Formats: sequence, C-alpha cells, structure tokens
Amino acid sequence: MFGNEPGAAITLSRAFPQAVMQRQEAKTAPPFSSAGEANPSKGRFMTAHSHKDVIRRLYEGLEADNLDLANELFTPDFITTEGQHQNIVGPEGFKAAIGEVHAAYADPSFEILDMVAEDDQVTVRWRMRATHTGELMGIPATGREISMEAFALFRFKGDRISERHAVIDRLGLLQQLRADY
Repeated sequence: MFGNEPGAAITLSRAFPQAVMQRQEAKTAPPFSSAGEANPSKGRFMTAHSHKDVIRRLYEGLEADNLDLANELFTPDFITTEGQHQNIVGPEGFKAAIGEVHAAYADPSFEILDMVAEDDQVTVRWRMRATHTGELMGIPATGREISMEAFALFRFKGDRISERHAVIDRLGLLQQLRADY
C-alpha cells in the first residue's frame, strides 16, 4: 500500500478520508444511542467530564467552607500525599487538613487555572487568595493578603476521589508571610 506499486497512492488516498470521517462521527456522536446503549467512543469523554465536575464541586465547597462535601466526594480509603498533610486518610482526614486552612485564612477563594482529565485522573492548577488571619506553619497572623498556586493530581475510583497528590508553592507563601525578612 505504501510502496511504489501501481495504485498504492490511490488506495491510501481513498482510505484516509474514510478514517477521518469515522473520527469526526465519533466526536459528534451522542453519548448514548436512542436505545439507551452506551456509545463506546463517548464513554471515556463522559467519565473525564464528570470527574472534572466533581473537582469543580470540591473547590467550590472548599471556598464555601463546606467540608462535609468530602463525605460525598471521597472514598473511605482516600489518601493524600503532600507536604505537611502527608498520608492523610479518608474524608475526615481531609476535613481536618482543610480546617487548618480555614483557621489560618479569612475568606479563601480558589480559582481553577487549568484542568485536564483523562481516564481516572484529573490534574488541576489552581490559585488560592486569602488574608492570613491565624497561625500557619508557626507564623502568627500577619494580616497580609496572599496568593498561592499549586498543582494537584486527583485519582478516582468510580465517581469518587481516591487519591490526591499535590505540589504547593510553600516557598512563595513563606516569602509573602515573611516579607520583612
């Protein structure tokens, strides 16, 4: 087909548009057929899309100080690996860690800067803005407004978050809190 034999270019040129059309049909096909059967070309997209919705709900809940949302969004064996919150387990562990955030900051607001989902994973780059009003990492309240960015990878089991792995710019945060040093 790709050699120098006669007709090879014709065969390739006829096959190429057909493959492109099949990809376009899969992109525009509804997630379910009229009989209610799943469209396999859309199932993966729908899962990634619904996982992104869960992450949006999580950050909205964090901003609203709705920590009970963790009971709905996390698996019982949820684990996080990140700095001072290394190996926190379950919704209750997550609520305790986020409770520390709300104790240290007044009115934290979260902005999702980027979000990418594939299969059972969602990666988020986010920014938190808040006023430092309570002790944090041994630093007493400064009253300073801070802005902190992070990356987090969330892994799902079904429709719930089972793991969170994050990299948070704590050095940038410390520089803002200790600006007089």
